[in-house]
Amino acid sequence: MISALTSLTMHSTTWFMTTQQHLKTPSPFTPLYIAQLISLLPLLVLGIVLDRRRPVPALHVSDQEKQQQQQQHQQQQQQFIKIDNELKVMTYNVQCCLSTSSVYSPSLTCSIILKHSPDIVLLQELTNKGMTNSWIGTTSHSATETDEPVNSVNQIELLVEILKKNGLKYTGHYHGPHSLSESSPDRSGTYGIGILILEKHKIVKHDTLTYTRIPTREIRGALSVSVEIDSKIVKFVCTHLQHDPTGHEQYRQTLELIDFAGDGEVVIGGDLNCFSGKSSSAVRTLKDKFGDGNVEGLTFPHKWLDLKLDYLFCGGEIKRVREDRILEGEWSDHYPVLAVVGYEK
Repeated sequence: MISALTSLTMHSTTWFMTTQQHLKTPSPFTPLYIAQLISLLPLLVLGIVLDRRRPVPALHVSDQEKQQQQQQHQQQQQQFIKIDNELKVMTYNVQCCLSTSSVYSPSLTCSIILKHSPDIVLLQELTNKGMTNSWIGTTSHSATETDEPVNSVNQIELLVEILKKNGLKYTGHYHGPHSLSESSPDRSGTYGIGILILEKHKIVKHDTLTYTRIPTREIRGALSVSVEIDSKIVKFVCTHLQHDPTGHEQYRQTLELIDFAGDGEVVIGGDLNCFSGKSSSAVRTLKDKFGDGNVEGLTFPHKWLDLKLDYLFCGGEIKRVREDRILEGEWSDHYPVLAVVGYEK
């Protein structure tokens, strides 16, 4: 019964959100839109309640391992471990380089990276050749601060170039699973995620995952880069989960994400799009596998609703060195999250 209700709420809200993706106007608040939204509110509320109560499988983590994870986290909160090699990791939803005022400004996007010089940056909402006079990626923009011709911008390459000019040399990797032509036939390019790695780190391998898709929905995925650090291999995984208000799609994608991440030394970060925060089944599943350790606070400030959508998780011997920081500012509609991680020798 619960499974059937969850499926009903997910498909109903999915249908509604999909119809809005195909609208070509940046302002879809028509009478029909408002009427559809009001009619779906009861199902949306039911879906969120069911997601909060969804049983989360153990995922091969024993009670003893969970207890050890909790003890380690408590110890870290009291006194963070001393580690010889530290890595700064940032997860950052850049909204295709749009500021909070919807102005396209890659230089502003890079300013927070330049300020903190993270070793690894996990980026969500990037596009490759997906910019028009009014849209970039899946978001409308009001103005631009670049002379780049439309539909020619590979954003991961552009960010690498801007950062290099300002003294930070990164290698960039991009995974664009979603073709923008599916949202509108006259669009081109792709939409996805990326990872920046300081050139001083040796990259051993990179890999991509495309999540199992629900028809008509945006295609989402994960991207990993494995880096050798003092003869140990650490995998950094970036993801951007689907925006299903019921949490059903995010939960399904989280199970695929955990398999993709594996059991070694790993740092997973990204925009989980979990409207219920830590109560959502996707976040609870990741916490059961990797422990908590996320800083309290909100990462998606909105005039109607503030949410915690962006997270970082550590697995294997990788630990947090100190408390995460949420970096508030006007670089994007999301606040970046910065963590310092490492492993004990």
